[in-house]
Amino acid sequence: AALTVPQPDVLPPDEYSAAAAAVEKEADEQQQQQQQQQQQPWYGALMARLAWSCASTFRQTDYLGGCDGARIRSPYPEASWPANAALQQALQLLEPVKDSFGDALSWADLIVIAGTVGLKSAGLAAPVTFCGGRTDAPTDNGVGDGGSDYLERPILTGDFSAEVTSGPTLRAFADDVGLSDRELVALLGGGHSIGQMHSDRSGFTGSWSKDPTTFGNDYFTNLLDEDWQEYNNNNNNNNNNGGDGGDAIDHTQYTNGDKSLFMLKADLELLWDPSLKAIAQEYASTDPKVLAKDFADAWSRLIAMDR
Repeated sequence: AALTVPQPDVLPPDEYSAAAAAVEKEADEQQQQQQQQQQQPWYGALMARLAWSCASTFRQTDYLGGCDGARIRSPYPEASWPANAALQQALQLLEPVKDSFGDALSWADLIVIAGTVGLKSAGLAAPVTFCGGRTDAPTDNGVGDGGSDYLERPILTGDFSAEVTSGPTLRAFADDVGLSDRELVALLGGGHSIGQMHSDRSGFTGSWSKDPTTFGNDYFTNLLDEDWQEYNNNNNNNNNNGGDGGDAIDHTQYTNGDKSLFMLKADLELLWDPSLKAIAQEYASTDPKVLAKDFADAWSRLIAMDR
């Protein structure tokens, strides 16, 4: 007899829009609560990072990875990877939305939707396409189904950190995922134009731009115009950031003259690789709408690679 696999209910397109609105509403409510406690959180970059970390595990070499399955929820192994530090906060933020839609909305689809909502809240005006219908892998006993066990880290987990030390390695990530040079530069620079690093989470500190809540090409002008010097944030003595038994992470960073901006080694790869630098120079000198369109196109492709 043929094996019959039960299919979950899939939301119609208008319900996906309702889910996006629910994510935005929940984030706004949480931000208002935090502001009443004299805190100033902004969840846009956190949700974008969650979706990026989930989707960028995909690799075209064997079609493993991607956000289908939402295995980033499993404490082992994905949630334990250094690249995914503190993403549990984003998942907790989304729990009320998931509960309200029930089984009709998978965690995998919700994570992708939330990432796009986060980018839109940062001012990304270019259209992003969405293809729903992802399903969730089991997370029994916090272990999952083993679907992530064969993924390497940190490169294939979206960890553009100080561990990435050479152009060929950065290109190897792009090749495995299936990104062109232009898509790689747009995603790295556009993604790093928002949000900031937190030493208590990743071991890195600071932001890439002076306005980390607004999507734009400031990242590229900063990267090209500033004089970057090596910066030791004193986290190299912490050997607890290797994740699931991995080696400790090199937390070396780079900062500008007044220590108001920070970069990672992977960011500086865009300066050291002539082909990548030429693309960065284009984004720095042209209308920001060019970057926005290229980023939105690359993001749309990345989040749909596992479809």
